[in-house]
Amino acid sequence: MAEGQLSLTINRIYEELSSDESQMLIYLCSDLDGGCSKQDVKEVLKSQIKSGVVDHLVLAELLYRIKRFDLLKKILCSNKKQVEALLGSRLCTVSAYRVLMAEISEDLDKEDLHSLIFLLNDSIPKGRLDKATSFLDVVIELEKHDKVSPNKVDLIEQCLRHIHRKDLEKKVLKYRRSKVYRMQRHPFGVCLIIDCVGSDGDMLKHTFKRLHFQVILYKWLSLSDAYSLLKETARMREHRNSDCFVCCIISRGSSTNMIATEKEGPGISFDTIKQLFTVEHCPDLSGKPKLFFIQNYTIPECCDYNDVEVDGPFIASRVEYIPNEADVFWSCCKTDACILEKVHHQSAYLHALSASLLRGQKSNRHLIDIHTEVNSVIYEKNGQQHREAYTVDLRHTLRKKLLFPLN
Repeated sequence: MAEGQLSLTINRIYEELSSDESQMLIYLCSDLDGGCSKQDVKEVLKSQIKSGVVDHLVLAELLYRIKRFDLLKKILCSNKKQVEALLGSRLCTVSAYRVLMAEISEDLDKEDLHSLIFLLNDSIPKGRLDKATSFLDVVIELEKHDKVSPNKVDLIEQCLRHIHRKDLEKKVLKYRRSKVYRMQRHPFGVCLIIDCVGSDGDMLKHTFKRLHFQVILYKWLSLSDAYSLLKETARMREHRNSDCFVCCIISRGSSTNMIATEKEGPGISFDTIKQLFTVEHCPDLSGKPKLFFIQNYTIPECCDYNDVEVDGPFIASRVEYIPNEADVFWSCCKTDACILEKVHHQSAYLHALSASLLRGQKSNRHLIDIHTEVNSVIYEKNGQQHREAYTVDLRHTLRKKLLFPLN
């Protein structure tokens, strides 16, 4: 549909909307183009046509969200079933968070709204909710004060519980669960630690035990033993009843391979290690987060390696590893192997990781934020000690937040 036709269509829709419906449409559009500063729904939609955000399908979704199925038929020549089929076959344009807030607003009566506003009086500056006539007015004010956001709906959930709207509380809980990986089993899953330099394996064992994992620690493994252990771990039955898997490797190696306790490469490519835990080879971990933390002490690469076999083939690839499967978190830290000659050496990366994970558990922070803190620590360390530079590379395909609950 051309821009001119879309503008005419918006005019026709606008004429049919009540003031409450217009407010809801503006709210639903808030995330589509960096936020809406305009308060006229007609101007909001037309400005987003020019930005290429709003098209015929987006208009259909918006009318569907505000339950104006009559306008779907009358103006867009569509119907409820057709829009539902479209939403099921592609990513929805309107965020799930906005849809949730709009649905709650529609289901709250005036008495519920007054009770909710009373509960929130201490959460934001006095008088800011005096003019609120709908739940969306309340939410917008809470968003301004950073009390509520797509990743922060606990306050809404608590208030709905206090006013005895369990039906709506369940909707918020369902939304929260859809945004966070399940971490309910105890232990959460297996944590395999392979320490081939004998420095920080015990510390990691202590850390992941406190994070409620079943920890398996092996030290000073040969290359073939390390590979055999990784294959055995991928076949463990424990994965079936787990929520997560962790693999920590501390080893000397090249930029792309680990060599365990061998004197030189080629070693095992990191991509080979990752492949052992894909859905194809480890179906019991399907849909579950698979976390890899690698401390790689790199040695000089002075020749092109040939392929090597250690109880099976793996390629000494020089291509930088990038996860290509969902639910993988790959954090690899590289530093020069010469620092292992230092007496009582400890990895700055692994110590920062350990401390940040335990702090994150206490403060209920998700893994991406935890790793950002690790990056900050390493950046500061590099500035202080130029001879011991650490390079941290994070690649992930996590689809949800990952938290480590205390209990």
